[in-house]
Amino acid sequence: MKRPIPVLISISSIWLITTWLLGSWLVVSSPLEKADAIVVLAGGADYRERALEAARLYRKGVSNRIILTNDGVKSGWSSELNRNPYFVERAKWALVESGASEIDIEIVPGIVESGFLTGTEIEARMVIDYSRAKKFQTLQIVTSAYHSRRVSIIYQKGIYETNDSATIGVSFPDPYRFDLPNAFWWLSGESWQKLTSEYLKIAYSLAV
Repeated sequence: MKRPIPVLISISSIWLITTWLLGSWLVVSSPLEKADAIVVLAGGADYRERALEAARLYRKGVSNRIILTNDGVKSGWSSELNRNPYFVERAKWALVESGASEIDIEIVPGIVESGFLTGTEIEARMVIDYSRAKKFQTLQIVTSAYHSRRVSIIYQKGIYETNDSATIGVSFPDPYRFDLPNAFWWLSGESWQKLTSEYLKIAYSLAV
C-alpha cells in the first residue's frame, strides 16, 4: 500500500505550480523609458493604485503628460463635496496629491461604455483615436497587473488595425496579485473571479 503523504505532496506541488502559472501568465510588463503620454485606464475601485503608479512614472520623467479615461462610474459619498464624485475625478485628485501638475493631466472626451467583454476594447479605441489626434507616438499604459496581458493584446491589435506605428508600453503597480511572492492568491474568491473573467475576455479579444 502506497503511503498517502508522498501522493499528497505531489498533488499539492502540481496544484501550486498550475495556479502560479495561471496567474503569472496574465501579468506582462513592457515599461518605456520615455513616452509621449502616460495613460491611466479607468478601473473603478482600482483607480488609486493605478493613479499612484502613473504619478510615480511622471515623477521619474517617463512623460510630462498623463491621460485619464472616464468610465462614468461614481464612487462613494464625499461629505466634503456633498456628492458622489466620479472615479475619474478621484484619480485626478490622487495624481495631483502625488506630485503631478494639474495642467499636465488630460481626460479623454466621452464615456467608456461598460460591457463585460467589450469595455476595454471600446476604451482602447477611444485612447488610440485621441492619441492619433494629438500625434502621440508612444504611450505608457497603466493598469492593474491582472489586466495587463489583455490590455497588451488589445492595444497592439488596435494599433495594427489602424496601421499606426505607435509604440505601446504596459505597466502596473507593485506589489501585484498574481506573482510568486503571493503564490497563494487562489485562496481568495475575488482572485478566482478576476482570473476566470480575464481568461474569458482574452479568449474573446483573440477571437474577434
